[in-house]
Amino acid sequence: MVLDMEKSIYAFLTVHRWESLNCMNYTLSSLRPVHGRLALKFLRWVMKQPNLELNHVTHIISTTTHILVRARMYTFAKATLRHLLYMPIGLKSVFGALMETYPICNSNPAVFDLLIRVCVREKMVGDAVQTFYLMGSRGLQPSVYTCNMVLGSLVKDQKVELFWSFFKGMLAKRVCPNVATFNILLNALCENGKFKSAGLLLRKMEESGHFPTAVTYNTLLNWYCKKGRYKAASELIDCMSSKGIAADVCTYNVLIDNLCRGGRSAKAYLILKRMRKNMVYPNEITYNTLINGFVKEGKIEVATKIFDEMSSFNLLPNTITYNTLIVGHCSKGNIEEALRLLEVVVSHGFRPNEVTYGALLNGLSKHAEFGLVSSILEKMRMDGVRVGHISYTTIIDGLCKNGLLEEAVQLLDDMLKVSVNPDIVTFSVLINGFFRVGKINNAKEIMCKMYKTGLVPNSILYSSLIYNFCKMGNLKEALNAYAAMNHSGHVSDHFVCNVLVASFCRCGRVEEAEYFMDHMSRMGLDPSSVTFDCIINGHGNAGLCKRGKMVAALLLSGKAIEKGLLSPNPAVYTSLADGLLKEGHSKAALYIFEDMLNKGVDPDTIAFNVLMDRYSRKGKMSKVNDILSTMRTRSLCFNLATYNILLHGYSKRHAMARCSMLYNEMIRNGYVPDRLTWHSLILGYCKSGSFDVAVKILRRITLEGFEADCFTFNMLITKFCERNEIKMAFDLVKQMNLLGIIPNVDTYNALFNGLIRTCAFDEAHCVLQALLESGYVPTCKQFITLINGMCRVGNIKGAMKMQDEMKTLGVSSQDVAMSAVIRGLGHSRQTENASWVLDFMLEKQIIPTVATFTTLMHIYCKEANVAKALELRSIMEQCHVKLDVAAYNVLISGLCADGDIQAAFKLYEEMKQRDLWPNTSIYIVLIDSFCAGNYHIESEKILWDLQSRELVSLDLYRECELTDETEKTVLLLSLM
Repeated sequence: MVLDMEKSIYAFLTVHRWESLNCMNYTLSSLRPVHGRLALKFLRWVMKQPNLELNHVTHIISTTTHILVRARMYTFAKATLRHLLYMPIGLKSVFGALMETYPICNSNPAVFDLLIRVCVREKMVGDAVQTFYLMGSRGLQPSVYTCNMVLGSLVKDQKVELFWSFFKGMLAKRVCPNVATFNILLNALCENGKFKSAGLLLRKMEESGHFPTAVTYNTLLNWYCKKGRYKAASELIDCMSSKGIAADVCTYNVLIDNLCRGGRSAKAYLILKRMRKNMVYPNEITYNTLINGFVKEGKIEVATKIFDEMSSFNLLPNTITYNTLIVGHCSKGNIEEALRLLEVVVSHGFRPNEVTYGALLNGLSKHAEFGLVSSILEKMRMDGVRVGHISYTTIIDGLCKNGLLEEAVQLLDDMLKVSVNPDIVTFSVLINGFFRVGKINNAKEIMCKMYKTGLVPNSILYSSLIYNFCKMGNLKEALNAYAAMNHSGHVSDHFVCNVLVASFCRCGRVEEAEYFMDHMSRMGLDPSSVTFDCIINGHGNAGLCKRGKMVAALLLSGKAIEKGLLSPNPAVYTSLADGLLKEGHSKAALYIFEDMLNKGVDPDTIAFNVLMDRYSRKGKMSKVNDILSTMRTRSLCFNLATYNILLHGYSKRHAMARCSMLYNEMIRNGYVPDRLTWHSLILGYCKSGSFDVAVKILRRITLEGFEADCFTFNMLITKFCERNEIKMAFDLVKQMNLLGIIPNVDTYNALFNGLIRTCAFDEAHCVLQALLESGYVPTCKQFITLINGMCRVGNIKGAMKMQDEMKTLGVSSQDVAMSAVIRGLGHSRQTENASWVLDFMLEKQIIPTVATFTTLMHIYCKEANVAKALELRSIMEQCHVKLDVAAYNVLISGLCADGDIQAAFKLYEEMKQRDLWPNTSIYIVLIDSFCAGNYHIESEKILWDLQSRELVSLDLYRECELTDETEKTVLLLSLM
């Protein structure tokens, strides 16, 4: 009866009439596995039935899995196990279901081995380990091969503790390791740098009867090479030979590959020679590795010779070989040779792929050979190689780097027309290209295009935007980009935050930088040492130390060190000491140095340079010598900055013999002089009067190819002009022009001052014209100096021309320009002409300056024409020009000289009413005049004024029995 029922069930299954099974009345406890495929079909049918409960589905799938294993359909069994693992029941339930159906299906333990392997493949290594221990609890033991898979996965995931725990579990469950197990163990030890333990394990392996294979030695060899232990690797190959294991081509390839990766391709080629000597023949992989190594080192000629050698040994190059050579030639700009190789690839029956064309496009873009790009793109289409967004991005990147931004945008539009969708990298390249040339609006247009294609910025693009905005000094836009980045859910990193902190400091907004640092902490992003460096030290004139906020810098650095956010280091202490020295706090700076030593932080050369520089600038060379002794005691080497500081200090003191010794020592120690070195030497020789030596140094700089700058020439030009050697100064300017060094405003100022000093006013005017042509506007002071000079030599026409130029250039207002002419005429005793210009100004309602009126009044007073001077005073009042101290001084002196003491004293009283206090010269003139006549009351008032201003002691005056002459003497002496 039972047998008949089994036959009926089998008949229904084979004809796929599974619905009929629901009408049968049977209570069999097991189903005999007859056909795996039939079981799978039945499973698919069952899974389509409605209202299936989860435990029924689990039971059916588990049963089917056992049947598939019995039928040796392991691939399908893995699929059903994978389905079970992803069901919401957990690993223990999966294992329980398989155990429950295990006896029913008369299955075998291979099911559980498969379960572990599926877990490993699905990156569920934790579940694989758990399955191993569940099997052990049921008396089941996985195979060593399965265990090796788990071990390998644990090594790959760097789960070191779990790895060794699992291995101990294997031994406890009596799973005997094989050679592959030992290979995995050796790999794990080597990866963690435990080569000594790996050697011990190798010996233990041999003692346990598991003899190492070539794979074992290759594993060790690979790690020896990765860790740079090439000598040990070479000895290992010899060890293999002594053990009777011949190093094969794979062994040597491992060594060659690692040497090439480490930039030691020449050494790798020697290994190739050794291979041939040992009768081990290299293969295509060997030569491809060597060719790639030499190409990466930029040695394309050597790579080509290796390629020729490869062909001579009847080894056929493949696509990888040709692609590598094409990459090498393109990187060197050998585009013609790269194109020739492309033709060779086609002629040998190989099809160029995306790598081939990608290398060509990259080379063409890198070397700006854009004329060939269209032909390469056409070849790609003809060869059926899709021109994707990567190819387009490569070309766009090249166009942007060569400044062809319009062409790059056009290519982006072409991409969109041919339905090649650009990615975020494509847009980023264009945006960065526009930022590079400062075209922010164009960059924003590309951003809009990006949004229209449905792409949004990623964290890298946001970081790039923030960096570029900060670089351009546009902090507001950078902060907007930062806000958008956070709003989009992208997490900012230290790079972004440090860039913003540095930008805050660069803009002088140090307090906001501190607030931003607090914001970083609230985000869980602790400020790094770079962050603190930006705020404490900064760059340029940024940072607390460089802005003189030393209290804040000291408090912030102390707090950061205390919290462990900033480790005490020479850079921080040096910044603090430098800031304190700049602010004049020498004792505090020395305390910082002592604190640095107490905390075990050794000052470096830079720290000592900071101290030396400050003392050198103050001329304290004895202190500098003490620091040098300390540096030598600590065996600290001088750097170029040290020598430059010393040269500058000694050159300012005209100690040129010492400078010469330092320069020679510097050269002996292998330092190449820079512009600061030459500046110090030329400055020293100029100041010490050795102009011929200074000129020789300049000549040597230019002849030996050193870069002489404008500052160097200006030092000599200024000194020659001061010595009235104008011809020598102009010769130096000619030399500057020959060297392509453009004179700056300091050059023209030095020439102008020299020409004025030698009364060459026309030539001085020419210099001002040259200054103007160079893009600099002459100053008002220069024009006034020139006007005064021209008036002094009687060149009134030239002086008037100068005042017209001043007005045209907008250097000053018309009143200042014409006033300068009046003063110039006055100083040259051309009073009538000066008076005429003054009348002209007043007629045109142009108000002269106070200095102009004062100059003319002074001239009239000298000519004993006080009435005319007082008339000018009346004109000043009419023009609402108030007298200053100098004007009153001129008038009082004039009135006293004219004998009108009362009028002079009246002006003195007027000054006091206007809160203008006379200077000492007025007091001396008045006292002298009072003592010459009978003006005791006025003298008494003057005395009280002097005493109230603490210019004279009243007690001294009272102690003396004064005659007129004595009174005069006492008062005059007290004022001197």
